Amino acid sequence: MNRIILLLVFGLISFLGYSYTGEVIESFDTPGSYPTGLTFDGENLWLADYKTDLLYCIDPNTGKLIRSISSPAYWPEGLAWDGEALWNADVKGGIPLSENYAGKIYRVNPEDGTILKTVQAPSSTPRGLTWDGKYLWCVDSDSDEVIQFSPEDGTTIRSFRSPARDPRGITFDGKYLWISDRIKDEVYMVDPETGSVVLITDAPGAFIRDLCFDGKNLWAVDYQDDKIYKLKVNDIIHIKLKLFIHTKSQILARE
Repeated sequence: MNRIILLLVFGLISFLGYSYTGEVIESFDTPGSYPTGLTFDGENLWLADYKTDLLYCIDPNTGKLIRSISSPAYWPEGLAWDGEALWNADVKGGIPLSENYAGKIYRVNPEDGTILKTVQAPSSTPRGLTWDGKYLWCVDSDSDEVIQFSPEDGTTIRSFRSPARDPRGITFDGKYLWISDRIKDEVYMVDPETGSVVLITDAPGAFIRDLCFDGKNLWAVDYQDDKIYKLKVNDIIHIKLKLFIHTKSQILARE
């Protein structure tokens, strides 16, 4: 009976012609061939590349490179924007290469790449990075954790298990976290208070390294095909699916 209801809900959505969350609006090539972190500064996209050790500023309307600055350390990963400056997670922790792997988080001047602040990451392998207006969040691919932490000293505020086994990208849309997983090739909409998954959609590529939100659409960068994808976020679908999931859980609880 539950399967029939599920098919009817998705059949109705399809019949009405609704676009779906995760649908690709457009895509363009990355300026480097080893893209990692991605963020949006209110006007432009920023992309990290661990091979070139550069942070690229990109026009989201055309995909054209505007300029670039040097990354703060050796292995740049996730990027975040706090309204004034960039934050960049690094899994190596700096140069020389003899340094052991110990994650660092750098606050960077977007004009010239000057390091404004350095804090110890709350975990050893921070990948995606995002800003929620007060705190930073990262995902760790080794511990499979989602971690909210202080930008002052890296102290963990809260943490919970990732929705899947290999989280790479994370962003915050003002209400929910969005997390990408490399193994399942899925993107999860997650309640930051409970860690509960609200919605799951297919990733646009086989190896999504990071995500960002521009106030309306989701963006994803894929490490395997070297592309940046602009993805649709459909609030109507969110409401319908959330209502369905809630209703279905109530039905199952009664059985």
